[in-house]
Amino acid sequence: MKKEFWVCAALFVLCPAAWAEQVIVEKQIQETPVFAAPAEEKVFVSSFYEYSWIKQGGRHIQWKTSRNRIAWLKDGLHLPYLEVTRYERAGTVDYTFNLGGMLRLDADSLLRAEIGFGDDVDFVYRREYSAGYERRWLKNLFWSFDIKYLDYPENDVAIGSPGLIWYFDNHYISASYNVSSTESRGVAQWGIFKGNFYLHKRLDIWMGAAIGERLYDIFLLDASEQYGYILFAGLTFKVRENIDLRFGGSYSMEKPSFINRGVNTQLTVRF
Repeated sequence: MKKEFWVCAALFVLCPAAWAEQVIVEKQIQETPVFAAPAEEKVFVSSFYEYSWIKQGGRHIQWKTSRNRIAWLKDGLHLPYLEVTRYERAGTVDYTFNLGGMLRLDADSLLRAEIGFGDDVDFVYRREYSAGYERRWLKNLFWSFDIKYLDYPENDVAIGSPGLIWYFDNHYISASYNVSSTESRGVAQWGIFKGNFYLHKRLDIWMGAAIGERLYDIFLLDASEQYGYILFAGLTFKVRENIDLRFGGSYSMEKPSFINRGVNTQLTVRF
């Protein structure tokens, strides 16, 4: 009981400094595979919004996330793109600005790279650098590897993420293993599993889960004491051939005392 008391008390003192990796895992579960066929459209624009009800210990707060991206399309890939994200956590607001690109090397492989900057930093990174490579392995099975380096005011974080993606018909299933090393705080591990299934020419369903350590990193504890999961699912409606509208929801839990219930929507236009 004494330990639980001090952990809950730390919520009000340490949370602003501890909201670190959570913005990365949150973004990972929202990403979709990019090994797309060449497209006729040249410009991609998307707008994402998520509202979450949070329970931390004995208090109830709200999180809001809005993300906007504009990209020039080359061979169906974003080269380059600019992404701006606004994170609001219980009234505290941070912004990130990310510039990146994806380049198809040949019919079987591609590269991706990104650099990001945090503004008015309270809990997001000051700098972010990432790179990734994806390649066909067997028929429609691809392997990938991504690395990220995040410069935080308190502790820097390095993340390595090997993964597999299986494309079949108009569906895909992906899985990735992620390991992070946080300066002065050791190693954490988690897995992400996702699937997107084509139901109709105008409707897809998607679902997945993230399971492991420090998915949100709310408390300054050892990784083994921050075990949790994120469950998510939703629908994508093809309003027109070049317009998609997504609706989704998620439920998350992380020890010792954190619960997140969220709903989100995203509009994507290509022209």
